[in-house]
Amino acid sequence: MSLDINLHCDCCGQTVAEVNLTHNLRDMAQAAGLHDTLWGPYIAAERTSFKASTMTVPLANGLARLRSDPESFKKHNPPNGWGDYDGLVDVVTTLLIRCVQFPDADVCVW
Repeated sequence: MSLDINLHCDCCGQTVAEVNLTHNLRDMAQAAGLHDTLWGPYIAAERTSFKASTMTVPLANGLARLRSDPESFKKHNPPNGWGDYDGLVDVVTTLLIRCVQFPDADVCVW
């Protein structure tokens, strides 16, 4: 099971980002302050879309935390090998870049 996050741009009608993240990385995301940003919409009772611009600052802050002390976050790598620190950094980086490029894109999480 995984978390899927898509950014859809109404102006061009394209999906401008599609990322998939294993739920095994929830603890690491929590430690980086990213849990509510990434999983919050997934666990919310109403899964409404929102704009990518609302994710920019939390993603940037979480990415800075992740990069500031990789070894402390790697301790959260799941023992089953499904997901790891590098994968979370890649997903957050991709989302951040796309949120900056397409701030009005709709974010859909499921």
